[in-house]
Amino acid sequence: MRHRLALAALVLCLAWPARAATELEYLDSGQWTFNQDVAVNGNLVAATLSYGVQLWDVTNAAAPVFLADYYTDGYRAWAVAWEGDLVAVTTNVGHLYLLDVSDPAHPGRVDRISGVGSNTDLAFRREDGTRWLYSAGNASQDFQIRDLTTPANSVLHGTLPLDGTPNGIVLLGDVALVSARAVGLYAVDISDHDNPVLLDTEAVPGTHIGAAADGTRAALASGTSGFTLFDVSNPANPVKHATVIPAAGVWSNLQVQEVAVSGTTLYAICRDVGVLTYNISNLDAPHLTGYDPRLDITPPSPIYYVFGEGVVVGNRLYLSHWSGINPGVVMIDASSSTETYLGRTLGFDYVRDVDADAGFVYGCTGQMGIFAHEQVSPYELVPRGQLHIVETWGVQAHGSTVYIASTIEGIVVGDFSDPDNPVELGSLAVGQARQLTVKNGVAYVAAFTQGFHTVDVSDPNNLVGLDSAVHAGQASVNVDVVDGLAVTADQADGMNVWDVSDPADIQQLANWPTSNQADDVLLSPDGELAYLVVRGVGVQVIDLSTPSSPTLLNTFGNADATGVSLLDGFLTVSAGTSGVTTYHQGASPIAPVELASFNTAHDAKALCTEWDGNDTLIYVADYSALVALRMNPSTPVAVSSFALTAQGAGVQVDWMLAEAADAENLRLSVAPAAGGPEIDLPFSALDNGLAWQARDTRTELAGHAWRYNLYGRDPGDVDWQLMRSDTVKVPGTAPAPVVLRNYPNPFNPSTTLSFDLEAASRARLLVFDAQGRQLALLHDGPLAAGPARFTWDGHDDTGHALPSGTYFARLVLPGQSRDTKLVLIK
Repeated sequence: MRHRLALAALVLCLAWPARAATELEYLDSGQWTFNQDVAVNGNLVAATLSYGVQLWDVTNAAAPVFLADYYTDGYRAWAVAWEGDLVAVTTNVGHLYLLDVSDPAHPGRVDRISGVGSNTDLAFRREDGTRWLYSAGNASQDFQIRDLTTPANSVLHGTLPLDGTPNGIVLLGDVALVSARAVGLYAVDISDHDNPVLLDTEAVPGTHIGAAADGTRAALASGTSGFTLFDVSNPANPVKHATVIPAAGVWSNLQVQEVAVSGTTLYAICRDVGVLTYNISNLDAPHLTGYDPRLDITPPSPIYYVFGEGVVVGNRLYLSHWSGINPGVVMIDASSSTETYLGRTLGFDYVRDVDADAGFVYGCTGQMGIFAHEQVSPYELVPRGQLHIVETWGVQAHGSTVYIASTIEGIVVGDFSDPDNPVELGSLAVGQARQLTVKNGVAYVAAFTQGFHTVDVSDPNNLVGLDSAVHAGQASVNVDVVDGLAVTADQADGMNVWDVSDPADIQQLANWPTSNQADDVLLSPDGELAYLVVRGVGVQVIDLSTPSSPTLLNTFGNADATGVSLLDGFLTVSAGTSGVTTYHQGASPIAPVELASFNTAHDAKALCTEWDGNDTLIYVADYSALVALRMNPSTPVAVSSFALTAQGAGVQVDWMLAEAADAENLRLSVAPAAGGPEIDLPFSALDNGLAWQARDTRTELAGHAWRYNLYGRDPGDVDWQLMRSDTVKVPGTAPAPVVLRNYPNPFNPSTTLSFDLEAASRARLLVFDAQGRQLALLHDGPLAAGPARFTWDGHDDTGHALPSGTYFARLVLPGQSRDTKLVLIK
């Protein structure tokens, strides 16, 4: 809960202009966490996390160099595979992202494909110059084979349905071994890319997670059921051997998240403890050869927390690892059984809270303390320094002075005047501090079962406790203060109202009980309303004009609400997996009106809002990342989506509006990403003024990065407003131009449109009138290489015969489009 109060009282009196369409725009994110999968290409590593994929140079394992990241549009990234200059990433909802990484420091999206299945695994193979991608996931066709020789024009070949939720894949010659969560192991013949055939099914008890193989040995990871070994001398008929439930030191019944096989060595990657090394030369009698010596000690437990995917490349074992202390991609020397630690990429603990001030954003983590980020531009958050405080739950920034709530250390004050090297100034133990707010040199602290505290922080080096209010059953987790009135949200006690006109003498005025846990609370600028977030209920609006007698006025918002923030009449609510929603108080702060929402990738726990002099910025602690959004309340129309797709040596621009607009009130431009003149591009409506598309086929695009800007204006206005902007890198060279012909012309009653394709391609053939209105769609889908012919009979898509006149046919191909004039004479 955070709010800046400037202008708020004034805005409450204003009516919200009906013409404005608000949107929440994603700007950037940081503190990515929850490592999922890892792929290796030479000395480069690609790691998927909840918010996308990161690229690292790990030439020096002890000091990895971060190169770039790619945000997967709010979808949780899952599996990753790397071949040559292409990285493929799947998401939890069935997308396949294809990224050009010819310059790993500047990855660019080539395409995004749907329908590959949720939580899908990937494997690349190159054969005779053709790049094949194999995927196994939970889809209508679970196993899929794609030709990605030209990534912008991928071709789906064979598919195969498989029962039991496929989730892992490994290639052995002409056979793909596929793990399935509820079945075990499948063997699939992939010798014919257009017709994969199921050869064998090995049913194995348990819940299965993934598979690995090398040479004649394969293994299936099965969680709490351990791992099972197979002889794959004949991959078409795997033979099941031993099943092992790992144990090491004082640890037993370990959960196997993944397996990696290298020759006669198997690495069992266990969820809580890391890697156990086995000799599997005898598939019936594998034996443990190495493990982390810390497993011999209990307590304390090992420092590891959650291990996921892993892969062996050369003499290194790469582990996708998340913990509250040392997350990242962990690299281990695989040349011996001693499991020598080499290094790791930088990772983060999950994000619990966030605050911002003076151009800096502070993310609060569980075990790693506070991280500072600088908002150097609207679309760029740059990480700066870290102040390590254990078990941090709340943060509030006042300039470069940052106040921190820790359930271990109490209240801590940090100095971030040097943002790269912050230092601790002072601290005071107040119990399990969960949140705080600072006003006029006093910190008001919600300290969970230790109640409500006031602390004099006027001297940050010498904090002095003033008073506390504690009673049985308290679990205070949030606090807000206006003038001499304080409110605390209590997970056991609802909302408590306090008189803090004298901070050294706290007096309870009232208690407002709730049916479920109260998680956050804030006061209106005049202190007469409280907005109380109640789990499973939403946001309660409570009248505090008589503080000793709270009265419920209204309840609004998502029942999953977790936090609330107020800025200049705008209420923004975080709601866990439902993301973030912004409301406007308008003429009634009691019944705010919903304006816009944004679906964050993970679990929106808390948020703050900040005015940067130009825009309202919303920072979200989304558990697996710190996310920066911008509220655009004055755009002529809200843009639901804006996507750039490199196709061949061209770019396709697609956008969707929340409400219909006329073409004259939209403008699309492009300029070199490195800087240069901006030119306008033509575009066309696809769906009654909601969906729009443009195709940029200029020959100078190839091999360069370009920024596309979408502008809008209200009807009758002259000035344009920027609504969306994004950059795309165009690979390769331009394809040979296609000639679109028609005969006869003029015509009556029909004409034949023809063209020749050098290679198989997706194509779209349309007919427009002279005003640019689409009349007929003659084809939309894949075409084989060679000649193609289509007939148009002078009717539109509804079957209506069109009058004599001039019409235009347009052929749209990846990277280019061609028009030709059609003259109908009757």
